[in-house]
Amino acid sequence: MSSGFHDGYRCEAEIDYAGTGARMRAELAAAVVRERTRGLFRHLHQDLLGPDPVTQPDGTTLPGSGRCRLSLVAQADDAAAAARLGEEVPPSTPTAPPAEAESGSPRCPSSACSPAL
Repeated sequence: MSSGFHDGYRCEAEIDYAGTGARMRAELAAAVVRERTRGLFRHLHQDLLGPDPVTQPDGTTLPGSGRCRLSLVAQADDAAAAARLGEEVPPSTPTAPPAEAESGSPRCPSSACSPAL
């Protein structure tokens, strides 16, 4: 026998940073999202994945450089609140491209929202 219960909605959003200050920019974006969504989610979890420096052709690493992925997971009571995380991640980035590409189609953030079971 298995059982489950509905425990709100969960949204996951990720964005990659690369180059000088990648980790710092990821941390800044997380702080901006936390501030802009304060009180909206029951829980907001963040991870910084792979803050590795860039390796140059001679094998040395470039100080202060790297690649870092910011991963955020929010849990909310309703789907609209959870979806707000996916709307916040791209605009919070200091170097994000415009919301619409040259083709005029909206950019799709790397996020997914679903019922939390």
